[in-house]
Amino acid sequence: MTVIKHKRGAGAPPAAVLEVGELAIDIADAKLYTKIGPDVVELGGGGTAKDGNQNVDGGNASSIYVLDQVIDGGSA
Repeated sequence: MTVIKHKRGAGAPPAAVLEVGELAIDIADAKLYTKIGPDVVELGGGGTAKDGNQNVDGGNASSIYVLDQVIDGGSA
């Protein structure tokens, strides 16, 4: 079985350490980042409490968010 480990650390990662599409986890602030083109962007949105059917910013479980904008979605 292949084990996938994402980059992790505190704070947003610098663009130089990520490949395009690679994920990085900010373990201090519980944030997820990826690199799109030359830029590192935060995935997900800052919101309120999470329940079993919604993402933290109110989207459904299959929505994908980049900079608080839905780029792909569907029903759970």
